[in-house]
This record gives sequence, C-alpha cells and structure tokens, in this order.
Amino acid sequence: MKRSFAICAVVSATLGLFACGSPPETPAGAEAATDGWVAGPRVDRVVREGNAIVVSGLGARFGRIVLTGPDGVAYAAGADEAGHFDIRLPAPKQDALLAVEAQVGQIAYPAPGRLLVPLDPRGPVALLGIGAPTRRLDPAGPLDAVDTDGRAGFLSGRAGAGAAVAVGRRGGGTVTAGEDGRWTLLVSGDGSEPVQVGDQVFTPPPMVVATDGVLERAGEGWRLGWTGTGGARQVTWFPDRTTP
Repeated sequence: MKRSFAICAVVSATLGLFACGSPPETPAGAEAATDGWVAGPRVDRVVREGNAIVVSGLGARFGRIVLTGPDGVAYAAGADEAGHFDIRLPAPKQDALLAVEAQVGQIAYPAPGRLLVPLDPRGPVALLGIGAPTRRLDPAGPLDAVDTDGRAGFLSGRAGAGAAVAVGRRGGGTVTAGEDGRWTLLVSGDGSEPVQVGDQVFTPPPMVVATDGVLERAGEGWRLGWTGTGGARQVTWFPDRTTP
C-alpha cells in the first residue's frame, strides 16, 4: 500500500573531525534515533525478487515502518512481535536514496541516513550517513567503501568477528573487526589514495568530481556524491564485488 508522508529533517554536519555543534548524521541502523519511547528502524537486508525488492530489518515491536523515495511515494509495513519487518516495493527505475522511519500516529522517528538501492543489480546496496562510515549490505571484498568530505573520511569493510585487519594508507594501520565482523578506520585526505587491505590493493577514482545524486561507474567500482539535509556533502566509492 502506498502513501505520502512528510520526511522529518535531519540536521547533518561534516565528517567527524569537522562537526559544528550538532551530532553528525549516521547510517540508518547504526544508532537509532529515539526519544526514549520509539527508536528509528534498522535495515539489515535488501533482496531482489524479480521486479521487486524486499527490505528487511528490525524496529519497534508491532510498529509501522515506512520507506519514502525521492518522489515522495512511501511504502509501509508493520513489524511483528519481535520487531522484524519486511517491506516489499517495486525495483527502482532509477538509483534511489530512500528515507527510513518508524511512524507512530502522526509522528515520524527517522533512522539517520539513507538507504541506497541502485537501478543496476550489480550496483551497491548500502546505508549512507553524512559524517559516518557507509554500511554496505551487498556482498563485497575486504573493503566495503571509502567515504570523504574532501578533508577527512572513513574506510570500512568486513572480516571475521574480532579479526585484526591490516589497512595500508596514510593514517592507516591495524584495525580490529567488531563482533559483527565490520571494521572502520578514520583517515585524512580526499579519499583518492590507494588502499591496501590485507594483500589486496584498491585504487579509488578522483572523489571531488562526483555528481550529486548520481551513482556512476568510476574506476573498478561505483561512486556516489550526495548532500544531507543540513547541506553537508559526502562522496562514497564502492569497490566492485569480489564475491558472488
């Protein structure tokens, strides 16, 4: 069922080192927005089924979860007793950044950031947040993404839970993956330096030339520039998948 809902504004800032008073916008599902009663939902999985996609995750038990596209069209579903939800919607006809929120009456509780669903099935599926590392949901290699605001940014990837990951780059070193197998490293620069993760080397393309709102092929991967609701801009590069 489709309805149109107003999207609550999220005040965003530049990447962590340059925050200006307000906390940075973080990926949907990383830290849920909450007022003590209702938390923003967390998206864990996106699956294509023919001409449709199914977005799954966790929210408040028996709550209503809403995905809203850039055209203002919304798709909603209710969470079950455990908070699990599945929202089925048509596969996008263009690359889409979707707002994710919980609805209680007329009040919306947004998950910070946006859900990227590409037109091309080979493209990345990810949760993006201004001033925060991207959380990639589709299969990838040891490096999930490079995020930058032109001055600082994040490298992020996946490994075994608790594994030590060697990352070679200015400001790099060894990082430890969390219990979920994800790791993040804060780095300086515009994001265009080569990155070595283990024995693999990744070469990001120039990041400053990204076109806002357009997911495009760039180097051996995909590049997306976008602007948050507070006007802060971030560019993300996703290496091509190296696993099925």
